[in-house]
Amino acid sequence: MRRWLPILLLPLATGCVPLPYATPPAKIDIGAAYRMGEDENAATFPIRAGLHVMQIFPEYHERRLDVAPGWGVYPTTAGALMHGPFFEAGWLFPRGFDEEGSGWRWGVNAKAHYLLPDGLDSGFAGTLQGTVEWVGITSEPYVGCEIEASSNDPYEPDSSARSSCHIGVAHGEGGIGFFLEASYAKLGNVDVGWAGGGLIFRIPATFGIVLVPIWE
Repeated sequence: MRRWLPILLLPLATGCVPLPYATPPAKIDIGAAYRMGEDENAATFPIRAGLHVMQIFPEYHERRLDVAPGWGVYPTTAGALMHGPFFEAGWLFPRGFDEEGSGWRWGVNAKAHYLLPDGLDSGFAGTLQGTVEWVGITSEPYVGCEIEASSNDPYEPDSSARSSCHIGVAHGEGGIGFFLEASYAKLGNVDVGWAGGGLIFRIPATFGIVLVPIWE
């Protein structure tokens, strides 16, 4: 234990405290749509994040079934807001993947929501999407530092500058794509629907440590 003590105390000796962090593998949908119902027509901006555990495993990059739980938020230009959990199941059709796991695919995605809207009864909704994505497999370390100088001149060296550094690894499937969708919700006695499209982001899992300065 004694031989490890200098290593454990090194961050404190440099004026930093190590903070571990981790982010799960996820798929994020961000879009815009035309919303109809509840006696108003407005633009809505769906923002949804799903936990996609299968993105961690490189051997599943050509999978056909893509399932995940998630949470969505749906603000509108009229000031109304809906949010709530969902479960999605996608049927993927891989095309042109190379040996390293990079390629594109199209798919059909269905989401079952439970929505909690402002000013309306909660209720169930369904979404049907058509998707196209480009994805790749990554397993790479990364490191970086951010310097916060106390001087008014960012180009002037300053001994009192503070810096925070991070080191970690990203592992799993990452990518970008787009979707078109149509949705329908039954909220009490009110029918609500929207149609639109947007971008898909696949985010790999990350694990790392941030060294945060605790004194100048």
